[in-house]
Amino acid sequence: MLALKWEDVDFENQKIYTHARWSSKKHKIVPPKNDHYYRKVNRRNPSVRRVPVNRQAMTVLKELRMEQERILRVLELKNEQNFVFFQFGAKWAVPDESTLNKKLKKILKELEIEPLITVYGARHTYGSVKVQEGVPLEVLAKWFGHKDTSTLRETYIHLLKETKDE
Repeated sequence: MLALKWEDVDFENQKIYTHARWSSKKHKIVPPKNDHYYRKVNRRNPSVRRVPVNRQAMTVLKELRMEQERILRVLELKNEQNFVFFQFGAKWAVPDESTLNKKLKKILKELEIEPLITVYGARHTYGSVKVQEGVPLEVLAKWFGHKDTSTLRETYIHLLKETKDE
């Protein structure tokens, strides 16, 4: 998600298009995971996908874009690569996962929200909610960029059993 650009956010259809990733080591956009393999065997890379996003998240993204544009205008800065997660006045245009986790922790503490989670923990929570809502694992695997459902089955097996029992 760190490589996400504003043109990858489809506000009208409420979807996000992911087709690249950000390398915190190289500080640049790199091809999706295992892209070389999928090109070689002439198959679609599951990391390249369109993910549906709910209305609340889209509202937050719209507000973020407006605030980002306002700050760029006031500070007379440019977000030349049009990143969604652009940091102002930092060495690198895009924050790394550690920086995001620190900021998330600070926000959660200020809002008195517990437990404190990481960005990856938020992804896991999203998956848990979707499993409990009955979203098929095949669909979740596509949204998460997995080639099959095996990882999801291992991760969410306890929830699958609970959902089945209800």
